[in-house]
Amino acid sequence: MATSITMPKLGLTMTEGTISKWLKKEGDSVAAGDSLFVVSTDKLTYEYRAEVTGTLLKIVVPEEGTVAVGGEVGIVGEADESVEAVPAAKVVSVEISKASGTGPVVASPSLKESSVNASPKARAFAKARGIDLSLIAGHGEPPMVHLADARAYADARIVNATPKARSLARERKVDLSAVAGHGEPPMIHVADVEAWLAANKVKSSPLAAKMAAELGVDMAGLGLDRRVMSGDVMKAAGIVPATSAAEAPEAVKTCENEADVKPMTKMRQIISERMTESVTAIPAVNYQTDVDCTALKAMRNALKNGGAKLSFNDIIMKACARVLMEMPMCNCSTDMERKCYVMHGFVNIGLAVAVDGGLVVPNVKNVQTKGLAEISGESAALVEKARSGSLMPDDMSGGTFTISSLGMFGIKHFTPIINPPESCILGVTMIEDRAVVRDGQIAIRPMSTFCLTADHRSVDGADAAKFLQRLKELLENPYLMLL
Repeated sequence: MATSITMPKLGLTMTEGTISKWLKKEGDSVAAGDSLFVVSTDKLTYEYRAEVTGTLLKIVVPEEGTVAVGGEVGIVGEADESVEAVPAAKVVSVEISKASGTGPVVASPSLKESSVNASPKARAFAKARGIDLSLIAGHGEPPMVHLADARAYADARIVNATPKARSLARERKVDLSAVAGHGEPPMIHVADVEAWLAANKVKSSPLAAKMAAELGVDMAGLGLDRRVMSGDVMKAAGIVPATSAAEAPEAVKTCENEADVKPMTKMRQIISERMTESVTAIPAVNYQTDVDCTALKAMRNALKNGGAKLSFNDIIMKACARVLMEMPMCNCSTDMERKCYVMHGFVNIGLAVAVDGGLVVPNVKNVQTKGLAEISGESAALVEKARSGSLMPDDMSGGTFTISSLGMFGIKHFTPIINPPESCILGVTMIEDRAVVRDGQIAIRPMSTFCLTADHRSVDGADAAKFLQRLKELLENPYLMLL
């Protein structure tokens, strides 16, 4: 029996993937376990292995084509089998359906919904679609409903549409559930999408159109007899006070032309959502201390002379793991929905790595159990995978603490933003020679400023200060880590 091959779900936040390369051609034999195609997302690439044996009867999504998670990408069956007998695949995969329900449920806001931990964009999207947030499963620790979760929930319904119709709908930001198909069973074709666009044509500025798509605002439903502007969209989403576009500041109006708009990449969208979530949902406080790196440099040089390839970050990671095991609240996650702290018995330290167009944070697992050589090897491998775009979902999940190091860029001071659902992030700056006082005398020492950003819901000021104090003690006397 012919089987639909669908786009796999490679992470909690993944909603669509791109077929970057087919490794089999139509008519090729396929065995279970064979590499079938390569999937690319905003952060990683993944080689999909077939789960069935047969012949690749049809490639539905060509190379460089993008499809939603669970969308049909190809068909495998017997060599002489008809592909027409294969039922259309669902737009959203089983994993999303299990997490979010089988389809959108329209409901009025409730007390239960208002208590849901959700990002501002997810709330605006749900409000515009009339979706009860309390029915959507979030992700992370503590669980939070993100825009991707709300979109996945809204799309978790069976919609029969041709690949070209889906592509056009994605490009023009059309909700396929609102488009009527034709035939038996009903199937949405390109002509159906084009007819819907013609019937719901709304004049708007490019910026307003992009904002409406991002926030889930139906511009046709605004009932305006003029061009829709960004202020109208923000008003409908409940983001700004109810003021008309005519009252918007002139500075806003002058930006509404195509030359001033630069679309975000998928990676930038995710970074923007997570950082907005961090600064709006987490009461973060910053703490700083100066570290004398004399002994740290001496230890690294001695180990390098012995053949070990270690970076300062490797040693800092080891020291942080030691302190985090001693101070578990700095290593926990806050779950406001359940009113509890999620205590982690392990330390997974994330490394903020700059890549083309954004930032990724893979993490070294169980740092508290590893020696410096193992930490160094794993962190170097993760950095290389990040820069080559070959990180896997497991590489970026499960982090409990993050280190962001900007010393190589000559940065002397910065305040990093917490990576939810973690409680803390450590910012590390450049090591530079400074004049300091030692035993009443001025001396020149290699110094670095460390900044800890902590979630005040789990880490009080005194505990954050103790964390930095203990970390400073270990780094200024690194051989204490051997005890």
